[in-house]
Amino acid sequence: MVFLRQDNASDAEDSISTRTLADMAQQWSLPVDFNGDSTFILSGDRIYFMDGRNRLLAINATNGSIAWEHQAGLSSGPVLASGNTAYIQHGSRILALDAATGRTRWDYSARGKPSGLSLSQGSLYALDPGGMAFSIDAATGRTRWTSRSKVGSPSGDSVICSGILFAGAKPASRTDESDTGLFGWDVATGELVWRFPHKPREDGLGWKLIAGGDMFFAAYNADLLAFRAA
Repeated sequence: MVFLRQDNASDAEDSISTRTLADMAQQWSLPVDFNGDSTFILSGDRIYFMDGRNRLLAINATNGSIAWEHQAGLSSGPVLASGNTAYIQHGSRILALDAATGRTRWDYSARGKPSGLSLSQGSLYALDPGGMAFSIDAATGRTRWTSRSKVGSPSGDSVICSGILFAGAKPASRTDESDTGLFGWDVATGELVWRFPHKPREDGLGWKLIAGGDMFFAAYNADLLAFRAA
């Protein structure tokens, strides 16, 4: 099956639909409300979608019915999922939701609104506004570690590559270039093990990071960087 987002310019309703790979025959279609940042992810038999009314919808991938919904807020961050749990950020809080029922498994309060929330091998990772990385046990919501070292103003995504958490920081002001660039923390210990100083040529929304194999790529506006982590 292939899942499609259909964002209609006409008066017709926007929808998420599924089609067969063999002949692209539609199996089901679900009308939804999109906003400019609406995305969806697939995990197990659930599609998780944040709609234009700030609701997290858990959709049955087999028939398109809504299993449950969770009212989020304007400050909600990315939705992540693994196994029988979905994770969502509400401002300074990170919630784990049961994939079957939508009930809260645990609720973690961070020090300010985290950035770069990511999930890998049973742990969640993010940076707090003060520039310190931290890790949470994805099953229990308990803190695994908090880094002793901090960076500048955390901004954008984070990725896990070759056992290292990579994230970026931008200048706190136009005159402040300290602790700016890309950083890497050991995912097992939280020790800062790598740094690449870099001042973006112009201000932007933040670092965009993706990883593949032993490589990761970082973009900040027109700046594109590539690194081999192993």
